[in-house]
Amino acid sequence: AKMCAGNVDNCRAVRAQNGVAIFVGILMNTTSAAPRDVRNARMHAITCIMHMTKYDELCRDSIRENMFLKQIVELLRVNDFLILDKVVWTLNNLCAKNPQNQAEVQAVQGIPLLVGILDNEEMALYKHRKVLRGALATIIHLCEFKDNVQHFLKAGALTVVLF
Repeated sequence: AKMCAGNVDNCRAVRAQNGVAIFVGILMNTTSAAPRDVRNARMHAITCIMHMTKYDELCRDSIRENMFLKQIVELLRVNDFLILDKVVWTLNNLCAKNPQNQAEVQAVQGIPLLVGILDNEEMALYKHRKVLRGALATIIHLCEFKDNVQHFLKAGALTVVLF
């Protein structure tokens, strides 16, 4: 997971060797492996993707072009706050100043899932602030794409953020 942390050349090398597809495959793998093994593999995979999307802009496009955004958005449904933390920050990286990714996250119903994270009582109760900050940061980036603002209002985001 640390291979791509802060090193854009490593991120590019992993992308060039089809690493993004491999990591997304790990994220979606729910085989008969022990739950702890699946969780650990997912944690490492999403951490790598998070770093790659932060440091390698072409990785952001590659994820969209290979139709991987939907799988990443689907991970907003997990009940594991450590994985969820990495997922929201990965989406934040993917959406930063990238109108195509912003539109795609909306198209795959990511907006209601992000609003749901902000409205999750368990998050607030257990003070999963980093997850909440990541979800809010992602929402801010998604609102750079003006068409998404109406989708957020429709999903009740204004009420959730204000209250």
